[in-house]
Amino acid sequence: MHLFADIEQSKPLVNAARRILDIDHPTKTHLTWVLESIYEKNSVGLLLPAKDSLPNAVISSTDSGRKVLVLGASSSDENDLYNPVLCYMNKRYGKIVAGTSGNTHSKSVYSVASQYQLYEDLKYKVDGFVLLDAIPSRLPKPDRAASSTTWDLTSEVATLMRWGNQHPLSFKKFFPDSVIPKDVVKELHRERMFQFIRRTLLG
Repeated sequence: MHLFADIEQSKPLVNAARRILDIDHPTKTHLTWVLESIYEKNSVGLLLPAKDSLPNAVISSTDSGRKVLVLGASSSDENDLYNPVLCYMNKRYGKIVAGTSGNTHSKSVYSVASQYQLYEDLKYKVDGFVLLDAIPSRLPKPDRAASSTTWDLTSEVATLMRWGNQHPLSFKKFFPDSVIPKDVVKELHRERMFQFIRRTLLG
């Protein structure tokens, strides 16, 4: 993480280390511990201040500075292929993968059960696909998001950017003063209502 994110410039991370570890001046080691704890049992994306050495192709430049989004997830979910593939690429080739989300802005998040639909939708827009040979017999529930809950850690307090399969309140240990914008919550409720109607009325 510290190879591409300037974690010492993230105030929410610094405050989390001070509070949880009860120290006044957190070091990079302390901040790394906080990050590892956040990623340990969570499917999460973190927007962090980017290292100056990162190429522009993998960062987002805003008026407040250069930022990089780092995603990670537990590899124990059989319907989540993203994290195991990233780990394999890193161990086998020593490469860290940079990319965009595997869905378009107007569509729900894909799961492994819809990998062929994903291929049809995006096959001319991306460089490559990793497809599972056999779909797991236990498929995810229709209303279970296969996406990371995403936080912006580049400001004074952690701000929710995306409500994925991890409830934002489960991060209260790290970010007790976090901000959850109303439009993010409404988007989640809208998606869940759509899934409910589809299951109950459309079969």
